[in-house]
Amino acid sequence: MLKDYIECETVTAPDDIIEPSEAKIPPEDVVRENEFWDLYYWSLQECFFVAHRCLEEGLDERWEYGHQYEMDDLYWSVKWDDSGIYYEIRSESQENDYVKTIWESKKYELQALFPDYKPTYVSKPGIPSRIIINATDLPLTCLLNASLSFKKELAERILIEFSKIDEFMQSAAEDCKDGKLREGVEFRSLAEVC
Repeated sequence: MLKDYIECETVTAPDDIIEPSEAKIPPEDVVRENEFWDLYYWSLQECFFVAHRCLEEGLDERWEYGHQYEMDDLYWSVKWDDSGIYYEIRSESQENDYVKTIWESKKYELQALFPDYKPTYVSKPGIPSRIIINATDLPLTCLLNASLSFKKELAERILIEFSKIDEFMQSAAEDCKDGKLREGVEFRSLAEVC
C-alpha cells in the first residue's frame, strides 16, 4: 500500500540564523515603545496599518519620531521620550527660517488649536529654530505598567492632535511656499502699531 506524500522544497530561508545563546532580548521599555507605536497608534490608521508587518523593523531600537511628515524643508512630528510627549515643528535649513515666519504669523492660530498646551518657539544661534508643543510630561517608561485601555486612549488622543498639527502645517507650508505668510507678518506688525 502506497501512502500519499507531498514533496517540499525550501525556496527561501532566513538570511541569518541566530543561535539561541547569541540572541539578545531588548529591554522591556523598548519593546513597550515599539508596541505602542506599531500596535496602538498605527493600527488606528487602517490605510497604513498592515498587521503582518507590525513590529517588522524589530524591537531593538527606539523610535526617533512616532509620526512625522515633511514638506518643503519643514518637518512636523510627534515624539515621546522620558521628558514626555511633544509635537515639534522644525526646519533643517538655516537659510530660510520658515519656522520663525510661521511662528510670527500663525502663533495665535496654533495656540487656538491647542488651548490646553503652551506652544513655545525655540531659537538658538547656529541651530534651526523649532516650535515645541508639550502635550504631557508623562515619561515613556509609563508604558511598562499601563493598561490596554490607557494605551488605546492615549494613541487616539495623539492621533487626533497630530492630525490637527498636520492640517495646520499643510496650510502653513503652502502659505510659506506662496509667500503669503510674510505678507501676514507685515500686516500684523502694522496692525499692532496702530
